[in-house]
Amino acid sequence: GMRATVYGVDWGVGPTTGATRALVGGGTGTLISNLRAAGVLDITTLIVGESTRSAAMFEDGSLDFVMIDACHELDAVLSDVQAWAKKVRKGGILAGHDYQGMGCPEVALAVDSYFGCAPLAKQCPHASSCWWHQVI
Repeated sequence: GMRATVYGVDWGVGPTTGATRALVGGGTGTLISNLRAAGVLDITTLIVGESTRSAAMFEDGSLDFVMIDACHELDAVLSDVQAWAKKVRKGGILAGHDYQGMGCPEVALAVDSYFGCAPLAKQCPHASSCWWHQVI
C-alpha cells in the first residue's frame, strides 16, 4: 500500500478567543488525541508554530493535500490560503474547514475572495462545512 507522511501545524495554544474556544475546544492535546483516534499519530510530524510561517518550511508544489483549519478571521484566512496554495502540487487539493456554519462567515468570504468566485470553493460531499479546490 501507499505510505503517507502527515504534517500537522498547530500553535499549541488553541483558539485565541473565548468564543472560538467554546465552539471548538483547543490546544495541542486535542490535536494529538484526534490524530491518535484517526490512527495517524505514528505517521504525523507535528510542527508547533503559526500557520503562515510554518508554510515556509515546505517547498512550493511539494504537497499533495493541505487542510486549513486555523484562525477564522478574514485577513488570517486569506493569509493562510495564500501561503499554503503555492505549496500544493498541480493536481493536488487545497482544502479548509468552517466554510459554512460554526459562526465563521469570514472563512467563506476569504475563500471566495481568493479564488474569485464561490464555485471554486466546493463543498466536500462528506463534510458539510469544508471547502476544497483542486490546484490546476
